[in-house]
Amino acid sequence: MSRKTPLQIVKETHGSKDKLVDEVAKLLEPQKGESADDLKGRLKLVTNRKLLHLLAVAKQVESLGGKKALVTKIAELKGQPK
Repeated sequence: MSRKTPLQIVKETHGSKDKLVDEVAKLLEPQKGESADDLKGRLKLVTNRKLLHLLAVAKQVESLGGKKALVTKIAELKGQPK
């Protein structure tokens, strides 16, 4: 039994790389001074494997309450206020 390649996974789950890029771009914030289209352009240059990983991590962060909630919880566990 052979493992599926990242391209096969992308085609099965999202249909195309462009659709995967759109989904990842919705979950990420553009850098300061960068437009959403610029972010999508950068993401199109990223490998399928990294895009799938970014999507999984971004969804996990969202399920934990978002970036601010995660940072707050880490600071709380380290004993640092704010």
